[in-house]
Amino acid sequence: KKELGWEPAYTFEQGIAQTVEWYLSHQDWVQSVLDGSYRMERIGLGA
Repeated sequence: KKELGWEPAYTFEQGIAQTVEWYLSHQDWVQSVLDGSYRMERIGLGA
């Protein structure tokens, strides 16, 4: 942190919890990836 002058916005635990929450909230997307029907469509914020 000192060397780079940067520190993370979230702890590791917070980041993992948010990631798990995202995947649980987007199970349709996860299923489409698993079954091969995912077509690289954005579902998040616009570009």
